[in-house]
Amino acid sequence: MKDDRLGTKDQESGVAPAVGLSVWQANFLLIAAVVGLGIMALPHSIAKIGWFPGIVILGSVFYLNLYTGMLLWRLRMVYPSALTYTHIGWHAMGQTGKRLAQVVTLIQLFMLEATYLLVNAQSLAAVFYEVDLCKPTWGIFMSLLLLPFIQIRTLQNVSTLSVLSGVMVCLVLILCLVEMALHGRAPGVQTVWVEEDKPFVWFTAISSMVFACGSQFVYLEVMSEMQLVREFPSSMKLAGSFILFAYMSISAAGYWTYGRSISSYIVDVIPNGPLRRVANVFMLIHTMVSYVLMSQVLCSTLIKLFNPIKRSLSDGGPMATAADGEEEEGEENPIVDKASNVPPSREDWLIASMVVMLAAYLVANLIPFFEDLTILIGALIGGPISLGLPALFALHSNSQGGLESSPRERRVLYCILGFTLVVMVLGFASGMDSLFHKWDTLGYPFECHCVECTTL
Repeated sequence: MKDDRLGTKDQESGVAPAVGLSVWQANFLLIAAVVGLGIMALPHSIAKIGWFPGIVILGSVFYLNLYTGMLLWRLRMVYPSALTYTHIGWHAMGQTGKRLAQVVTLIQLFMLEATYLLVNAQSLAAVFYEVDLCKPTWGIFMSLLLLPFIQIRTLQNVSTLSVLSGVMVCLVLILCLVEMALHGRAPGVQTVWVEEDKPFVWFTAISSMVFACGSQFVYLEVMSEMQLVREFPSSMKLAGSFILFAYMSISAAGYWTYGRSISSYIVDVIPNGPLRRVANVFMLIHTMVSYVLMSQVLCSTLIKLFNPIKRSLSDGGPMATAADGEEEEGEENPIVDKASNVPPSREDWLIASMVVMLAAYLVANLIPFFEDLTILIGALIGGPISLGLPALFALHSNSQGGLESSPRERRVLYCILGFTLVVMVLGFASGMDSLFHKWDTLGYPFECHCVECTTL
């Protein structure tokens, strides 16, 4: 996560120097990386489809994500020099796999930037709820506030910042639970085992769950920082248990307390007042830190991709480096990023960060509704990066004699690929249907509609 180095690790045994993440440190880092904006929409996703399908589908999607995370770890053990998602793609499928992983990861990071900027604007508006401004205006203020921070060209304490971001989310969720406890279940609130709604609604819920559960591109970064890579499954099990408990708890509490009327952005359950202001300050810290982290990665990668001098030294960025060809005897390892320690110029960084911010601002205002943005990301990007690509890389590696897989597991991997395609098509269609409905009822892009209208 800090850099793409091979270190002095024993590639056969997976033994690393004493300096590195322990199982517990990796556990906390995984929790901080996974628990983020996605959990904010889960209660509403459960409310759309009811108790039984909601709990079953959420548990199943979460388990699938754990399984594909373990697939990446197994591939990492087969290819010890693969430190990032793109490295795994290159080892499993050559240039095709490398480009697939690189493109999907970059799009995922950019769309997350747009989501963070959208929530940043909503949080800033909620902190100053007495001030009546349009969402695009709050977005401009938020962009100006972020601009100095995204000029940081290197991040030395990424792990610390990630944990800080995760702690802020946990505090927000605690405040939401406190509000639910104080509010209690209102008379007349009803919940059902299965909601009777049009089929498209189910796929909006599934896409939101895919968005909430997937952070596979981070897993390999955590592995590369661990003292013993072979102990990653222990961290996954510990983190997974906590995350699943948190997801189920907040989803059940929200649906039971508010029923079908639960907001699609859980922080909105807190009414205007001191508690709401504090919760949104915490949320603002989380989204600002997350935006800066993602911006650092995106800007580094874009500069290395489009700057001829940097590109001649390196073929990718911190999360997107990989080889252009196979390593031949006597050559240097092609995965090592020769330009990783060469800082970009201030001018290049300013241009890249401004381009990323402008594009994120446009997307955040074209899709100005938190729920719909997460649905579309979960369907089009979350499914492939979390489920489809790990399954595809595992199948190709197995066909080349790399990863060992039984015939039964290969059938499971093909089923995962099929599920990914279904979610991509139907999730995208259902997300666009929901977005068109909100455009018609709440306002079109860049219009001055309600800042916090996220429940429809």
